[in-house]
Amino acid sequence: MPTDIAVSVIMPVHNVGAYVAAGIDTVLTQTFRNFELLVIDDGSTDDTAEAVRCSDPRVHLLKQTQAGVSAARNTGLAAAKGRYVAFLDGDDLWHPKALQWLIEPLEAKAALSFTHARFCRFEDGTDRALPLPWTEWQRTGNAYWDMLIDNTLHPGAIAVRTEAIRNLLFDPALRIGEDRDWFLRLFRRLRPQEIHAVPRTVLYYRQRSASAVRDYERFLKDEDAVLRRYLYADDVPERIRRRALSAQHFHAAVLLAKMPEKWKEAVRRYLRALWQDPLYLENLLRPLRKFWWKCLPPQVQTIPYSPVHYAAGRTPPRISLIVATCGRHDELARLLDSLRVQTPAPYEIIIVDQNPAGFLDDILAQAKDLPIRHVSESRRGASPARNRGLEIAAGDIIGFPDDDCLYAPDTLEKVVATFDRYPAWGGLLGAWEPLEQADRSRTRPLEPPRRLTCRTAFRQSETYVQFFRRQAVDSVTGFDEYIGPGAAPYYGSAEDTEYLLRIMRAGFAVGRTRAVRLFHPAVDYASPQLRRKARTYGITRMYLLKKHGFSLPFQLINLLYPLVRLPLECCRHGWKAFPYRWETFCGRLWGLLHVHPTRIR
Repeated sequence: MPTDIAVSVIMPVHNVGAYVAAGIDTVLTQTFRNFELLVIDDGSTDDTAEAVRCSDPRVHLLKQTQAGVSAARNTGLAAAKGRYVAFLDGDDLWHPKALQWLIEPLEAKAALSFTHARFCRFEDGTDRALPLPWTEWQRTGNAYWDMLIDNTLHPGAIAVRTEAIRNLLFDPALRIGEDRDWFLRLFRRLRPQEIHAVPRTVLYYRQRSASAVRDYERFLKDEDAVLRRYLYADDVPERIRRRALSAQHFHAAVLLAKMPEKWKEAVRRYLRALWQDPLYLENLLRPLRKFWWKCLPPQVQTIPYSPVHYAAGRTPPRISLIVATCGRHDELARLLDSLRVQTPAPYEIIIVDQNPAGFLDDILAQAKDLPIRHVSESRRGASPARNRGLEIAAGDIIGFPDDDCLYAPDTLEKVVATFDRYPAWGGLLGAWEPLEQADRSRTRPLEPPRRLTCRTAFRQSETYVQFFRRQAVDSVTGFDEYIGPGAAPYYGSAEDTEYLLRIMRAGFAVGRTRAVRLFHPAVDYASPQLRRKARTYGITRMYLLKKHGFSLPFQLINLLYPLVRLPLECCRHGWKAFPYRWETFCGRLWGLLHVHPTRIR
C-alpha cells in the first residue's frame, strides 16, 4: 500500500449542501497537512455535489446510489490510500488541530493502532459547544467492555491504522448504531495496549432536526439489536453485562422522556436501570449534572474555526458595498484605502454620489484599481441614496459602509466566515470602535454571534455595521425614505434600525458579533451640531416604535432611558454630555405625544 499519504479522511455526505462546505474547510485548514479527503456522496438530491467541488488535489468526490452511511464509509475504506484512516460526517466540524492530536501518538508509538478523543455537540444555528457527560472515572480499563456499557466514542473523533481495520467493514443493514457495532468488532481485534485516549476535544457534532438520533424509537430498536449481538458472549463477565443493561435502560428512559405520551415507559426504564446495577452511579449523576448545567451560567466553549478558504473550484460569495456620500472627500478616500486590503475583495463598491458635479473626480481617478460603480442621486437623504444602490447591487452579501468609517483588514473575511458557518442567517451586525482610538493591527477571534430580537435590535444597529444576504434584502422594500439623515426635518435618523426590524420580521435571523470590527468617529458631545440633532434622534425613535407597533410600556422605557443614562454619561464625559441626553429625552417626549399615526406608513 502506498505510504506517501499519511491519513485518509472519509466523509460520507447525503443532502448536506448547506453544511458540507464548512466541514470541508475544517479539514483543509488542519495543522496536519498530509492527508487525502474522500467525500462519498450517498445519492444526494440537493446541491451537495456542487458544494463539495474543490480544486484542492487532496479532495476527491466519489458518488454512489443511496445506500446509507455504512455503505458510504465502506466505499471510502475501499478507496483509502493512507497509512491511517479518520472519519468526519459532512455536517460536523473539526478542531484545527484534530488530525495532529490524533495522529501524533500513532506516529510516535508503533505499538498503537487506535486513538480516540473527546467530542462535543452543538445545536444547529449556534456556535456553543456543549460538553457531553463523560464517564471516564468509571472506566473498566478494557475498551471492549467500556463500549458495551456506554458508547462514548464517535467516528469523527478517532484515528486508526489502516492495517488494523483490513476487511473490517460497517454493517449496511444498520442505519443507527452502526458505529458502535464497528467499534465493538474492532476492539475484539485489538489489545488494550494498542488503544490510546487523547484528552482533547477534536470534534463538534452538529445536532440538527434531521439528525438520526432524533428518531427515538428507531434508535432504541437498533441500539438494542447491536448490544445483544455481543452482550451474551461467554467472555463478557456478568457484572459487565448487568452494567451494560443498566446503561441501556437509562438511555432509553432519557429518550422516552422526550415523548410526552411515553413518560410511564420512561419511568419504568429508569427503575429497571437502577435495579440492574444500583452501583452504577452514572444513572444518578448524569441527570444531576445536566440539571446543574441548566441552573448555573453555562460553562461552554465556542467552536474554534479558521476563516473559510475558498479554493479555485469554489466561488466565494460576491460582496456589494453601498456607500452613500455627501460632503466628505478625504474621509471617503480613507475608506477606499481600507477596502483595498480586504480578503476576499469586494465584488463591487457602489458609490452613490450626492455631491456637486466633479467633487469626487480625483478620488475616482486614484481608485481605478477598485471595482467602483459610480452613480449620482439627486434626491436628498441617505435613505434614497442607499435605495439607489440597492437597485443596481448584484452581490450575494450587501453592506452599507458610511463614507467616514473604516474597515478593519479582516472585516470582510470575518463576515464571509460567519455567514458560511450560519447558512440560515439573513443578517449580521459587527461592532464599531472609535476611529480616534483604532488599533487596526489587533484582531478578534471568531465567536458565535448573539441572535437579535426586535427589542435588542435598537442597540448599536448603525447602518455601517450591517451586512445582509441577498435573500433577506430581496424580501423587503428598501429603506424608509421618510426618515434618516437628510430626510424630513424631524426624522433624521433610525433608518438603519427600521430596515433591520423589517428584515427580522420577514423571518430572517440576524446576529451581532464583535469579531467583525469597524471604526467610526466617536460622538462629540461638545458639538453644537450634535446637540441640535439629538432632538430629531429622539423624535425618530418614537416614530419607529409606533410604526412597528411596540407596546406602550416599551415606549415609556425608551422615553426614560436617556435620563437613566444621564448620570453615567456625565461621569464619563463631564457635563458636556448633559445637553445631548436632555435633548434626546425632550425629542422622545415630543415624539410620544405628537407623532400622528397617519404619518406612520
